[in-house]
Amino acid sequence: MYADPRKIKKHEFKFRADDDLYEILMALQEESGEQMGVVVRALVTKNPEIQRRLNQKLIAA
Repeated sequence: MYADPRKIKKHEFKFRADDDLYEILMALQEESGEQMGVVVRALVTKNPEIQRRLNQKLIAA
């Protein structure tokens, strides 16, 4: 059904944010109109270190 089953988003994370981070994330979520998980995933995956590691995994595969 999926070209790459590893790409299925099945792992869930939960974290706590202080008031400042919460306000920033809420503003980003309201501006984008996306769900909070989509906003946070976009922020995380744009991190240069995470991009580097993802690229390494793609090259190794």
